[in-house]
Amino acid sequence: MAATVGVIDLSQSRLRLLMAERGKNAPPLIREEMPLTEGLDGLPQALAKLREAELLSADRWLVSLSSDLFSMHELLLPVPDLRKAKMALDFELEAELPFKRDEVVVSTRLRKVEGGTAVVALVAPMAELSAIVAALQAEGIEPTTIVPSCMGLARADLRRGPTIVMDIGATSTEALALCDDEPLALVTIDEGGDTVNRALAASHYLDETEAERVKREEGASAEGQAALDPATRQLARHLSRGLRSLQHQLGWRECTVVLGGGGACTPQLADRLAEEMGQPVDLANQTDELVGKPLQALAWAPELGLLRDLRAGTVWQPLNLRADGLAYQGGVLRALKAVSGLGTWVAALLVLLCAQVFADIHVRYNQAERYDSARQQACTQIAGLTNSTHLQCLAAMEEAIGGTGKDDIPRYDALDVYAGISAAVPAALEVKIDVTRIDGKSLRLEGSTTGFHQASELNKALSKAPCVSELRSDKTVKQGAKVRFTFSGKIDCSQRPPDPDLLAKKPKRAARAKVFEAKTPRPAMKKKPTAPFEKKKSFRPSRKSDLPSGLAAPRSSSSDDDSEDQDDEDFKPPPKLNINLPSSSPMKLHLPQIEKGISGTYGGRDPSDDDSTSDDDSTSGNQEEEK
Repeated sequence: MAATVGVIDLSQSRLRLLMAERGKNAPPLIREEMPLTEGLDGLPQALAKLREAELLSADRWLVSLSSDLFSMHELLLPVPDLRKAKMALDFELEAELPFKRDEVVVSTRLRKVEGGTAVVALVAPMAELSAIVAALQAEGIEPTTIVPSCMGLARADLRRGPTIVMDIGATSTEALALCDDEPLALVTIDEGGDTVNRALAASHYLDETEAERVKREEGASAEGQAALDPATRQLARHLSRGLRSLQHQLGWRECTVVLGGGGACTPQLADRLAEEMGQPVDLANQTDELVGKPLQALAWAPELGLLRDLRAGTVWQPLNLRADGLAYQGGVLRALKAVSGLGTWVAALLVLLCAQVFADIHVRYNQAERYDSARQQACTQIAGLTNSTHLQCLAAMEEAIGGTGKDDIPRYDALDVYAGISAAVPAALEVKIDVTRIDGKSLRLEGSTTGFHQASELNKALSKAPCVSELRSDKTVKQGAKVRFTFSGKIDCSQRPPDPDLLAKKPKRAARAKVFEAKTPRPAMKKKPTAPFEKKKSFRPSRKSDLPSGLAAPRSSSSDDDSEDQDDEDFKPPPKLNINLPSSSPMKLHLPQIEKGISGTYGGRDPSDDDSTSDDDSTSGNQEEEK
């Protein structure tokens, strides 16, 4: 069962309440109207009376305002970008309105048009609107939506094309133009149902109260319509002038006109207005379970339209005056506002953490759904299974891919393709392939042969190779004695089965045989005959016989009878050469003397002391020369 909903319609002079209660025994519609003799200052007292009468028990409320509590302005900004237009909107509104920006509540609607951005701004004084919201909140009513009352006439089927809805009240008429679910302009006409009352009272010498009674009771009769016809035509002329002005402003030649409100109940008003406008005029007098009489439905049409939308949850609120400083704050925001200092930050962090957790859960859930969808699609394409579990799908795909199922998938690799190409080359052709490039989808061959005919034959032969398709010759040129060729094609092992003849020529990949050999002892190496070791001759000083005359050799520590080998082993370098020349008779050295030796004292000895050993030394020297 739907919740109880209510609509409160306010103006400077009256309060009107409509509520649809739930329950079998409850009336379908409750309507109450109270005058506000003190204006909005008497609103708290009027709400208190409604509370005492238990008429404020609705779960959801909507507040509508008459045109004496708000105004609508239209602007055209020469900025096509909506974001930039929003940034400059406050400055333009402050120049347009006769109030300061902080003294009013503004609700705006922007749309792109030719030449810039069109702006519709709904403006209400901050003081009056704040008083209304405060009085309602004091009675436990939280109005989340505050809209013009004439929007209740804009049904969903009327918002598609050019339409003007008119809420005719007692003293004024609100004409709202809309098209494509967008409010375009609003005009307030200072004429209403009281215009007919005044004209009738003046023509028949009645007071306005009696004229109102005659209009309601005698309007259906022929005499009553004849008496009301001049006053009705006067009101129709006033309304038609306002409508023509609005149509001219919007550039419309024709539109749908719908009347509603208490003033629309004036007899023959729709017909007289249609004559003045030259186009049909409709009445919003639709009946349903809430209202069964067309006249009551017409009089309460604006509030009834809002109540029906509120019950259905389809309230059309392109402009909502619960904005700016009076914007509705939910329970969480009000709780954060009540907490100050560190508590505010802690609460905000907790809210952000919770939002992050829920966002992560949502992302993972979406990823799991995408994975399951991809798995089912792969399982259907490969294994032909539908609506299977992930374990069944995985087992079926492994069986199909592994080659053990009924629908085996042929498997080829680059080595198989290369072997097929090698087997396809004719043995009679002298071909050298330098480059073989194979990837998943393409093939490229570069090489040389002996002639152009041989290159053509090679292309034909390779076209029959397994998995090779669309092989073509990209380049064939003559370079010296050879012809260079470049072939390219596609690799497609799924569409074309391999050629059995070529596969028969494919070399088999034999398993590597293990050869075991008995280990035999390695033969011993023969030693080569070596010659007796010959010692290198070491340096020996010249013998005494070879020295020049006057220069004696040093004495040897061993005897002259020792062998030559013993002399070699015991040989030691001679001591440092010291030459002592007599100062009285200097010696002149010549080249022959230098070649033989240096005359003088050697080792500080006199050469005459060793004359006796010269013969023995000369004899041993001769023997060595013979050897």
